[in-house]
Amino acid sequence: MPPTEAEKLMAEVKAWADQKRGRRSELARTFGVSPQLVTNWLAGRKMPTLDDGLKLQAFLRRERKSRRRK
Repeated sequence: MPPTEAEKLMAEVKAWADQKRGRRSELARTFGVSPQLVTNWLAGRKMPTLDDGLKLQAFLRRERKSRRRK
């Protein structure tokens, strides 16, 4: 079964966090959630709400644009 959009998004967020040496606390502050919740998202124990998922997509878009400018 192919991954859902939410699973793809979380895989991309996890890759970002791993690349940035585990900045889960940065994600938590950015989205106003606890670091434990971010850890649960990345471990697949919980999925972000629709609102948080949209914020995550926007965050990743900004990160990609920022990376291209460097």
